[in-house]
Formats: sequence, C-alpha cells, structure tokens
Amino acid sequence: PRFDHFRKKFLIPEDVTVFLYQGALSHGRGILQLVEVFKSIDKKAVVVFMGYGTLEPLIKEASHRYDTIFFHEAVSPDVLLEYTGSADVGLSLIEDTCLSYRYCLPNKMFEYIMVGIPIIVSDLPEMRKVVQEYGVGVIAQNGELGLTQVIEEAILLSKQAKKESFDRVRREYNWENQEKRLLEVYDAL
Repeated sequence: PRFDHFRKKFLIPEDVTVFLYQGALSHGRGILQLVEVFKSIDKKAVVVFMGYGTLEPLIKEASHRYDTIFFHEAVSPDVLLEYTGSADVGLSLIEDTCLSYRYCLPNKMFEYIMVGIPIIVSDLPEMRKVVQEYGVGVIAQNGELGLTQVIEEAILLSKQAKKESFDRVRREYNWENQEKRLLEVYDAL
C-alpha cells in the first residue's frame, strides 16, 4: 500500500512531486547542490531530506526559508520503507571524490527501487549501469544545471514509471540471488 507520510506532515498538495533524499546528511552526497536547486525550483516539486548528520542545521535553516525544502528526522528501519514509499522520486547523488564512491551502489538506491519509485543517480559507473539496464530512473550530470534538467525528466518518469522495470531489478538484486553469487565467490577461493 502507498503511504503519504510527507504529504500529510508537510501539507504537500497531490499535484506536487515529492523528491526524497534519505540517509546521512553529510558532504559528498550532493546535498548542497540539491538545496541550491530546490531553493529556486518551480513549486511543482519539493524535496524532503530525511536523516541526520553534519548538514542537518543547514537543511533545517533552508526548510524554514523555502517552501520547497523540508526536513524530516530519521525514522527507524522497521518503518523506513513506508516513508520511502511516501515519495515520488528518490535521490542518490554521490560525489566522485574517491574510488570507493566512484564504484558504490548505495543501499538507499535499492530502497527506492524496492518501493517502486524512480531514482535520480550520479553519473557513476555502477549506479549508471543499474539505471540504464533496468530503466528505473535518470542520471544526473555534475552541476546544478544538469540536476535541474533531470528533475524535470524525473517528474515525468514518476508519473509513468513502469512496474515491470522495478519488478525486474527486484528479482535480480535481492539477498537470495546475491547470496548465491557470494557463496560462488567463496567456493572459488
């Protein structure tokens, strides 16, 4: 079932697209760019930052000044996916600052996919591969201009997201399948 925690809490109209960033509110995750873009975005989209971290004060301040930016405290893991499913589009923007980040596949990306909402991801190899192979989102180029353009694309995608694409990636990227691969690697050692 679809939940609407954010629309209810923040009184967001139905015709406004809700973007969600969930997780660590820290540098290196595209948060500063998101704040800048959503400060001046058309009122047809809002962003909710849900989590905690060093950028929490900056986000809270922005949420008091702009009606397109909201802060929601972190929620417990047992209700996380209810909140994730309350958004229309998920955000997973990792800055390419080291090899670990360049080749990452963040959990939040798969949480968005598991609840069936399209994602905006950084143009990094592994994230790009999942989005292109399964058609579950859009890829953001670096910079605020690139981000603004993909937000427009994501608004359209959120209205026409194909259930089959999300089902396909769920079948491939689940613990049962990944466990088999992990055991094969261990057996090969």
